[in-house]
Amino acid sequence: MTGLSRREFAKRYGVAPGTLQHWEDVHGNGLTEKGARRLINALQSSGIYCSIEWLMQGTGRGPSTDSELHAIPAAYSAATENNNIIAELNLFYQHYKEAIDCTIIDDGMSPQFKINDRVAGNRHYGAAIAHCLYQECIVMTIEGDLLVRELRRSELPNHYTLACVNSRTSVAKPIIYDVELVSAAPVIWIRRVIL
Repeated sequence: MTGLSRREFAKRYGVAPGTLQHWEDVHGNGLTEKGARRLINALQSSGIYCSIEWLMQGTGRGPSTDSELHAIPAAYSAATENNNIIAELNLFYQHYKEAIDCTIIDDGMSPQFKINDRVAGNRHYGAAIAHCLYQECIVMTIEGDLLVRELRRSELPNHYTLACVNSRTSVAKPIIYDVELVSAAPVIWIRRVIL
């Protein structure tokens, strides 16, 4: 879809050609979740959108371009989209004991997550939150705020820094230091709400 050869793709996005070949041919461990997220970010910068589920398991909506996102059949309604999202979330909650979901309400994590996107993850608590560092997470603060931010270290024990990744965000506090969290859930499910 990019129109690039493996070598051209590797050069443009800083991925070794051998790594791309391993991902494509499933050598070694094949495509990891970290590699999939890297690939998704590279594709998005070319206007191609793809879900991690499609890359990892071949399920869900396949890759599409900006123009395809706007070419939705007239019979496809907001109600249909909402019903599909609810069905997927119900399945997600069946598979993950500590599931949580939310709707993106700001541009702090753009372009990865856009306003009105739905995201979900599996919550970690207490010391296990440290395993979520440097990932995009749904976090619940001790004050009850629910945010989607990149989770970073803090100088204070059991506290974290929450960061927007969009350098041009309209969020008033793009970095919040020394936050105590109830939970952190790395985002593992995303649905772009088209309508």
